[in-house]
Amino acid sequence: MSVMIRMSRTGRNNRPFFRIGAYDRRAARDGPCIERLGHWDPLVKDDARAMVLDRERVVYWLSQGARPSVKMAAVLRRLGISKPEPPKPAPAPEAPPTKPGLVLKAEKKPASKASKSEKKK
Repeated sequence: MSVMIRMSRTGRNNRPFFRIGAYDRRAARDGPCIERLGHWDPLVKDDARAMVLDRERVVYWLSQGARPSVKMAAVLRRLGISKPEPPKPAPAPEAPPTKPGLVLKAEKKPASKASKSEKKK
C-alpha cells in the first residue's frame, strides 16, 4: 500500500480547516485516513496554534516510506522535519587470509588459433 501524508479540507464556506493525516494514495481527498497526524487552521494568526502536528508520528510514517504531498513537503521543510537517514549497510567482510605456501592456479587461457596460412604450411 502506498501511503501519502496530505491534507483533507473540512470546515465551511470561507472558513477552511485542514486535517493532516496519513492516507492511502488511492483514497479521495476527503476520504478515510489511516492515521490523523494533526491539523492546520489557516485563519488563526498565531503560528503555534495554527499548525498542530504530531512530529514523532510524521517521522515514523516518513521512515516507513510515506511520501508527503507537494504542499505538505513544503510545510514539513519549513518545520524542519525530514525523512530520517536509512542506516548505513555493514561493511563487506574481508577475504579470508590464504596460507603462505598456497599458490592459486591461474586459469588456463585457450591457445590462440593459428591463422589459415600457418595451417597450410
